[in-house]
Amino acid sequence: MTAPLPRPAYLDSLVPSGAGLKSVDDLDIELWELTVPTDSTVLSEWADRFREAYCPESEIDALRAGTGKTRSEYLRDLVFPNASQGLGPAVRAGDFTELLVSDFLESEHGLWVPRQKYSTKPIPDSSAQGVDIVGLRIADPTNWCDDDLLVVCEVKAGLSGARYGDQLQNAITDSAKDYLRVSFTLNATKRRLLSAQDHLGAATVERFQNHADRPYRFTSTATAVLDTKTFDPLEVSQADASAHNNREHLSLLVIRGAGLMALVHALYQAAADGA
Repeated sequence: MTAPLPRPAYLDSLVPSGAGLKSVDDLDIELWELTVPTDSTVLSEWADRFREAYCPESEIDALRAGTGKTRSEYLRDLVFPNASQGLGPAVRAGDFTELLVSDFLESEHGLWVPRQKYSTKPIPDSSAQGVDIVGLRIADPTNWCDDDLLVVCEVKAGLSGARYGDQLQNAITDSAKDYLRVSFTLNATKRRLLSAQDHLGAATVERFQNHADRPYRFTSTATAVLDTKTFDPLEVSQADASAHNNREHLSLLVIRGAGLMALVHALYQAAADGA
């Protein structure tokens, strides 16, 4: 199986809170706290990792050729979502939370999360369709078994500091649709991997494309990433997963932190400046 990315140092600033939250239907809500790192080396590494998801270092010069733009200008103008106009800020928030949770799933759960969708978006101020995050784990690529794991994760962001807007419930609702649309997401992921000549990654995805004939474990995760000003434990605990079609294998996750939207913009800026 394709190996997960190396664990980023910034995840040392993401710790479990120990708070015992539950949904109204008595599912545990896992709560983690993200403190924005102050170490410039850690932030620089995070920004580099961020940039690599959108535009690999090996490709940026060939891609910007003919545009008349510097590396930084190319990323700001043609690759990264806009900082202040239209849907750009919302897409920035959504992409940031997905990349954060992808790192979390790889680090905490030993999954591999393909990320090619960020580098293949035709329009920066748009989000890729389908399941937000797909995480894969195969014990032995030469001997597939029923214990191989596919995790589908829906992520909702509330980073502006506005009042809580049912982000966890919305993630649960969208997660219930993943059983039907995961096949489309796997197919799109495999096509991107084959286009990038990542045949090992494509083979890993292929293992999960026929559940009926090649059974595996299928679990769901619904996640909300919230600014501390948005987070409200009472309202978060009103989430209800009783109607979820994979409730028996559903986990609920909330990550909260202060000043997250400022962090988002700082990472995009550092990613462009450091190119």
